Amino acid sequence: MPLIFWILIIVIAAASEIHTNALAGGFVAAGAVVALLVLIAGATFQWQALAWLLVTMAGVVGVRPFALKKFGKHQPGDLLAPTTSSMTGLRAVVIETVGTEQNPGRVTLRGETWRAVTSGPPIAVGEAVEVDKVMGTTLYVQSRPAD
Repeated sequence: MPLIFWILIIVIAAASEIHTNALAGGFVAAGAVVALLVLIAGATFQWQALAWLLVTMAGVVGVRPFALKKFGKHQPGDLLAPTTSSMTGLRAVVIETVGTEQNPGRVTLRGETWRAVTSGPPIAVGEAVEVDKVMGTTLYVQSRPAD
């Protein structure tokens, strides 16, 4: 029975890591692999659980903070922070006059309609704009002459 338990933990933890990419489930899965090895060595469930707990905690507490810094993982709440995305630098067309954040407009980009704002003067319908940054679902754009 412990064999099935540890295999389930490995599968569930690995799947959660793949889904969330939070660098936590991988350490839970690694701990379960070590516990599985302890099981194969013939130890009792208490030793297996202790091995799992130690490896998991070492990963989450000791390795995860450094891995997050190294790989630039964002913490929850950063979703609204301004970012450089794959849309930065792309051209869009104004379909509703774009103004400041108090007077946002709409642009089309790659066939989709986006909320857009500018820090400069209002941009009229039909003008070409370039995406400077993305914040949430709002594009920050600047007027650019059409090519």
